[in-house]
Amino acid sequence: RQAIQYDCDGTYSGTQLLKDIHTQNFVGEIKMQKYNNNLYFFAIGELWKSDGTTSGTNSFSNIYSNSFDGFEVNGKLVFYTSNNELWVTEGTTINNTFLQTIGNVSKVVKFKNKVYLESSTEFYETDGTSVGTVISPINTNPIALNYFATSSDGNYLILEKAVQSPYVYY
Repeated sequence: RQAIQYDCDGTYSGTQLLKDIHTQNFVGEIKMQKYNNNLYFFAIGELWKSDGTTSGTNSFSNIYSNSFDGFEVNGKLVFYTSNNELWVTEGTTINNTFLQTIGNVSKVVKFKNKVYLESSTEFYETDGTSVGTVISPINTNPIALNYFATSSDGNYLILEKAVQSPYVYY
């Protein structure tokens, strides 16, 4: 498989090659995240940014990974890489900030103005700042909680008590 980005208007005939990112074989999933009218994605180990034009699709920074999960929070793109690193960017090459290393994250969720990261040992939250990246106060040790869902009205984060049957939800 090759990492190739296509420009598409939703029709077969309107789908065209936008830019051939790399001519060698590529293995992996490409997940894209919209932020400030651009798409951000990792391909061939590098973070890329595209405004939808050939000239505006380029390797964006020296952050290396195979994939990421991210969300726009407080006007910034907060993302967690497959290298266990939490980053934030404002969309310019000089404004990429490493926040923290968090191992074994299984879920990354946006709720209101924060991103929550469920790891195998803790439940973290971040507002996109170093000071605001902490073990979440909802992590009520010794009761381990896992993300379950967001309520249909968007007002509640629903968590389940880990390793319990029947399941208990908070």
